[in-house]
Amino acid sequence: MNQIFKKHKGSSYKNASSVNKTIYGKQESMRNKVSSLSELEYAFSNLSITKRNIQAAKPIKFNPAIIKDFLKTTGYGFWCDKFSNSSYLHSFIYPLETHTQEFCNIKSLFTKKNKSCKVKRIEKIHNPYLLMQYKLKEKQVRRRYGNTREETVFHGTKKNNAGSICNFNFDWRLKGRHKFGHGVSFASTSSYATHYGDKSRNKIMFIVNVLISNQCLGNKKTIIPPLCYDTTTNEKEQVLVKYEDNTFYPAYIIHYEDVKPKWKRNRATKKTKMVV
Repeated sequence: MNQIFKKHKGSSYKNASSVNKTIYGKQESMRNKVSSLSELEYAFSNLSITKRNIQAAKPIKFNPAIIKDFLKTTGYGFWCDKFSNSSYLHSFIYPLETHTQEFCNIKSLFTKKNKSCKVKRIEKIHNPYLLMQYKLKEKQVRRRYGNTREETVFHGTKKNNAGSICNFNFDWRLKGRHKFGHGVSFASTSSYATHYGDKSRNKIMFIVNVLISNQCLGNKKTIIPPLCYDTTTNEKEQVLVKYEDNTFYPAYIIHYEDVKPKWKRNRATKKTKMVV
C-alpha cells in the first residue's frame, strides 16, 4: 500500500487517493458478497424438509407370473410345474442320468474334438429368470439384424466362479485378459476351452447357448464391435467374443478329468518326466 501512495514523476496525491477509493470499494463489495453467501448457507441449514416435499421410492415388486406366461409362449412351459413362485430368481442344477439321450448328446459334443478328457458327470442348469432375459434378447436381436443363429459353445473357468455364473450369468467386467475384444469369450471347441480353468486335473466347463448375427476380427483394442456387427473372433474362428448382456445362456456344466499326461523338463539333467 505504501508503494501506491508514494509520489513519482507525473503522479500526484490526488491520483493516489482515487486508487485508494477503488481498492476499498472492491473490498466492500467482496464483504457484501461474503455476507450474502453466509446468509444463504444459514437459510439452507435451517431449512426443514417435510414428508410432503419428498416421496419415498416404492420398491419394485417381482411378479413370477410374468415369467410363467413368457416361458409358456417360448416352449418352456414344463418349467412352470417344477418351481414355486419364490424360486424364479434362483438357479437349480440337476445331474443328468448317464443312460439318457441328453447325456449322450452333450458328452459326444464335448468329446468330439477332445479325446484327452474324461467326462465324470454333466449337470443341467435351470434359471427361469436368465432364460426369460435370453429369449427376450433373442427377439430383439432378430429384429435388429435379421440373420441371427444360435450356436453351442464352450467356456472354461474355475470352480469358484460356477455359482455366480449359474445365478447371474457371465460378466465381462470380471475378465482379466481381452485378447480378441473387451467382452465375454467363448470357444468353438472344448479342446481350446480346456486351457482355462483350475490347474488341477479335475476341472469344469460350461456349455453355453450364444446368439450370433454378424462377426468380424477382433483384437485387444476392440472395446465394442463395428457397426452392424455383434461378435468378434480370431483368424481361425476358435474364439467368439460377445459384448451385449443376455446374448448368452449357460445351459450345462461338465465335470471332467484331464487325463492327458503332463511332462516336466529338468533343467539340470535336461530330461523330461511325466507328472502324475
